[in-house]
Amino acid sequence: MFRYANVYQKAIDLAATDAVDLGRFVSETFAFDDSVQAFERFLEGRPTDVKLQITL
Repeated sequence: MFRYANVYQKAIDLAATDAVDLGRFVSETFAFDDSVQAFERFLEGRPTDVKLQITL
């Protein structure tokens, strides 16, 4: 982690603003009841997926 030393707070501060649209990183959101489908999707290894999210 030496490459990212002392940048966490900068990243948190930036994420707290509207300067970065973090929603673009979520490829798809699944309901908790569809968790199995989310993991199956993960196993597909789609190259365009960045983050698959499961909501409670």
